[in-house]
Amino acid sequence: MTTLSQFTGTRSIASIVNNDSAGSTQRASLATPAGCKTYASGVNTANALATILSISGAGCVNFVSAYTVDTTSRTVRLKITVDGVVIFDATSAAINSTASGIVGIGSYASAGGGVEIPQFQPVVFKASLLVEVATSVASETSKITTAINYETDA
Repeated sequence: MTTLSQFTGTRSIASIVNNDSAGSTQRASLATPAGCKTYASGVNTANALATILSISGAGCVNFVSAYTVDTTSRTVRLKITVDGVVIFDATSAAINSTASGIVGIGSYASAGGGVEIPQFQPVVFKASLLVEVATSVASETSKITTAINYETDA
């Protein structure tokens, strides 16, 4: 029997640095990648982080993005904490289009002709995973969707 730790060793991640980690960015047309589960943000208050996913135990998260579901102007904040360490925390520029947002883990590669192919980026967690989102809108319900792909150890 194989376990995730056989392939990942004891490496700990401290920070994700990507196009969206600097903040003030946004990606358009963030379709949910095949294999990802989507989570609605639920009831949100302006700039207050809402827990989307909280896992206790070990595993691996491969993809996390947060994007809008309507055209109301807002910023989107995505925060990812692995084993008690914040590895990604960024806020988009103002977004006023559907399916635009930020990618915290993983990326999209252009295949040309407007086709974007999701790329998974395995990030191991040993004790916990926490994914949170926030919106700049004063009060709204489920206007941010988070796409996540993860696995847990037995």
